Amino acid sequence: QKFSFDSQWLRIDAPKIPTTSPWAYYDGMSIYAKSLKNLGYLYSEVSKETYKFDPADRAFTRLNISSPFDSYFQIKMGEVVWKDTFYLISGHFGNSSNMWAFDDVQNVWKLASAVPTYQAGVAFALNDKIYFGLDFYYPSLWFFECDPDNNYSWNRLGDFPDALPFHFATYFTVGNKGYVVFADNSVWQFDADLV
Repeated sequence: QKFSFDSQWLRIDAPKIPTTSPWAYYDGMSIYAKSLKNLGYLYSEVSKETYKFDPADRAFTRLNISSPFDSYFQIKMGEVVWKDTFYLISGHFGNSSNMWAFDDVQNVWKLASAVPTYQAGVAFALNDKIYFGLDFYYPSLWFFECDPDNNYSWNRLGDFPDALPFHFATYFTVGNKGYVVFADNSVWQFDADLV
């Protein structure tokens, strides 16, 4: 059954963004998306394309920018917004470990810093810092703090206090706390006030 125009749901025409690599190695790869200044931004690691979404006219625009990322696929990059900047961090299977910042004024991805670990991790923006670590694929317990106001300096914090329960399913923040939801249905809280 189709939704009517007075429904709370409305289907919006969207670009056909591929989610499987040309070699079909990684089915269902991530499309990263965040909102900045009332606009949505999407980045596809398969097509290496960045799109802007304007809710005023419900339109997607492909931005005419080339991806600076590794030509090989970065899987499960950490994604976070800090002070109106969209960051993608590290990832897995690529040949480099960097943090990239999207400049929505110039419409360009810029290298923010090297990252001291090569992980497909979770990312939080808490207390004016960026936190990144754990790993989707390997049992890495490492966790790091990045201070963008101090030349993107990185500091390794104490490790995750237990064996990783399983692959993480998702992560989010509420207030000054970050939460990681694992695929075994366990949820762990990270408190930035205790760092």
